[in-house]
Amino acid sequence: MIQGDKYPEPNYITYQITGWIEETQLASTVERHFYHLHTNSELNEWEQQADNHTFKLFWSPINKLPEIVSPQNEWIKYVSNELKYTFPI
Repeated sequence: MIQGDKYPEPNYITYQITGWIEETQLASTVERHFYHLHTNSELNEWEQQADNHTFKLFWSPINKLPEIVSPQNEWIKYVSNELKYTFPI
């Protein structure tokens, strides 16, 4: 995993993890789960501490999403186009 200092055009790599594993130890299948969450809460933004960082999280309407980094942005298209899921508004 390589992480740059900012998206989408990093100036430098902030950290890099490299390594190897024997092919026999790799999984033969990948399983992915999708969740569609609703909230009636007035709380739309909050902070979460993890990995020595403070992440600012927020709910966003599906039709007004902020820019999502690649390749994660492709999952919204996949759920809509391939799985034929429609997001209620």
